[in-house]
Amino acid sequence: MKKIKNWKVLIFVLGMTTVLGGCGLKPSNRRYAKALEAYEAKEYETAADLFQEAIEKNPDKTEFYLDYGFTLIQLEEFEHAKEQFQRVISEKEIDMVQGNNKKAYRGLGIVEYCNGQYELALEQFEKALSIKQEEKLNTDLLLYQSSALELLGRLEEALAIYEELLKEGIETAGLYRTRGNLYRKQGEYEKSLEDYEKAISMSSKDFSTYLGKFAALKELEREGEANEVLKKAEELPVNSDADLFDLAQVHFYQGNRTSAKIEFEQVLEKGFVQAKYFLGELALEEGDFKTAKTLLEEYISSGRPGTATMYNQLLVCCLQLRDLDAAGEYLEKAKILSDASIRQELARNEVAYLEYMGNFEEALDKMERYLVIYPDDDQAKNDIVFLKTRVKESDDTSN
Repeated sequence: MKKIKNWKVLIFVLGMTTVLGGCGLKPSNRRYAKALEAYEAKEYETAADLFQEAIEKNPDKTEFYLDYGFTLIQLEEFEHAKEQFQRVISEKEIDMVQGNNKKAYRGLGIVEYCNGQYELALEQFEKALSIKQEEKLNTDLLLYQSSALELLGRLEEALAIYEELLKEGIETAGLYRTRGNLYRKQGEYEKSLEDYEKAISMSSKDFSTYLGKFAALKELEREGEANEVLKKAEELPVNSDADLFDLAQVHFYQGNRTSAKIEFEQVLEKGFVQAKYFLGELALEEGDFKTAKTLLEEYISSGRPGTATMYNQLLVCCLQLRDLDAAGEYLEKAKILSDASIRQELARNEVAYLEYMGNFEEALDKMERYLVIYPDDDQAKNDIVFLKTRVKESDDTSN
């Protein structure tokens, strides 16, 4: 079994409902107490073994199953975790039982979320939110819900949740950063910058916020300010592998490809599968489309969520490699996620895909619409002349 490395999971400290201590505890409770200690120490395999022993000695304790389930999530034993949560759910209308049901539905939702089954995750989070007990879990559930919605490309719904949480006075740097990311994906760059500034004022040592601010400034073509943000990010302390991964991103965007590649390879050895995305980007820049495609697909197959940018890059690789079936699949996935920052590039790539497929009439139609939105693209004006020629040739042949 392996521990999740930097997984996008918001798991709270395990919900210990009994204060345990002293030598007079039952054997099952002693195992449970030791399991909680191991979990706190991030010794998840040891914790899992101890939870299992506690359950064997006392199979009637609901909290044993719940905490065992969350430990199994950390070990990526998702199906086994699901079994523990399902054992907890009961139809009894008792406050404690309903509270445990809420925790179990939350656990089931997290399992589906980690498996990339975001629609199923939303169903479980809704069930949990419908239970009035354990209201302290509601904020966490809403955060999961909004994240799942974002990954499904339902940005407006995700944004509404963050706005509601902030209206209720739940203000954290993470909330502002994430809302800023959503605004940026929608192309509302000024709003995103306001949120990034608020996040930085609350927590000035978070690489992710600086990287988001950099991306927004780049979209606004405020190059000087964007570069200054990266300089500030480069000066942040590096205290963990996660920080080193973020620093590698800073170097990547600064154009320091040598340092970035070394750092991404270092964190990849530590289990940061996310590094494969950037190593794929570097391979793409070098024109090594086969390697880039392999790395990007390995990233996705590891269970990490794909982004519109990633699917667009895979589309480019597939077009270059003439893998048109896969290109069509990645095109549709990129369009569903609809990120404003790649909208223009994706539209051009869609025209290229249609050309490769020999569908010149649709390609011409798409290009004409494209030029209405982006009239300053001189290359597109040249391409449309070519497309009109191909459509005419097709018409002449058919006649």
